[in-house]
Amino acid sequence: HFIASLFPVFSALRMHEEGLTRDAAADLVIAENLHGLELDPRCTQIAAFNLALTAWKFCGHYKELPEMNLACSGIAPKGKIDEGESPEMAAVREVEEECGVQISKLGKLLSVTYHIYPTSKNLVLKKTYWYKMEVSGSPELIPQIEEEITEAVWLKTSELNEVKLNSYPLILDLLAEKLNY
Repeated sequence: HFIASLFPVFSALRMHEEGLTRDAAADLVIAENLHGLELDPRCTQIAAFNLALTAWKFCGHYKELPEMNLACSGIAPKGKIDEGESPEMAAVREVEEECGVQISKLGKLLSVTYHIYPTSKNLVLKKTYWYKMEVSGSPELIPQIEEEITEAVWLKTSELNEVKLNSYPLILDLLAEKLNY
């Protein structure tokens, strides 16, 4: 990735020009000099991990890093398991909150996936549980705008091609595996 390739160049320049230590130069380069926009969440995660790994190797040790200036053209999943919740309870709550529907039946666990995302202090490995769920009828979906969910629609399997380009690769993989899509 070009950001990781530029990291040691900018760090060396800042060390030379400003008399900074490796750690200080690494922090300033990440915070002030490197900016990237990725096409999808998976690319953003890979870029963040690659930049962090490059910085740790450059510094010679693991250290907390400043917030990275990496963005994704999509929206990163934000759901989490609240204290006292089981993965099943959290899955139902998240779908009900984000889509404005009442889940009538929680089905079997379909898959467990992992992805990495950066925070201001480190990289987080997130575990996501995917369940089959049912609702009664076809209620109106109400997207949770405050979570940047701008549209929620019911789709038949035959209509999935219409949204394929705007879907996370991880979700497409899950659809391919579970629905033979």
